[in-house]
Amino acid sequence: MVRKLAFLGKGQNLALKVAVNWHSKKNANTTIQIYSNYSAGSTGQLSAATVLMLLAGSVARIFTSQQETGDRLLVFTYVVAATLNAITAAQVFYYWNVSSTKQQQQQKKKVKKN
Repeated sequence: MVRKLAFLGKGQNLALKVAVNWHSKKNANTTIQIYSNYSAGSTGQLSAATVLMLLAGSVARIFTSQQETGDRLLVFTYVVAATLNAITAAQVFYYWNVSSTKQQQQQKKKVKKN
């Protein structure tokens, strides 16, 4: 019985490490997306509906993880993900009617040529 509990504990610990590692990679990708949006001055083809659903899902995960596990590390990773998703959502609305800087530069070049 003790061996089974030890094995179960190791399995749960491994699952937590995998979850934290996966979220770390996803957070890195989201950070790159945020920087790319900022650099371009536009969100391009980024869907507002998708970004809002990602934000809602990550906020819901904070509360469900807190209720179900109470694990602070896991909840913290969801808080970081929710914060990054909120920044991306804010960018979508901030850049809503702004065309990309590359498009603006191309339009200026066309005007100068004519």
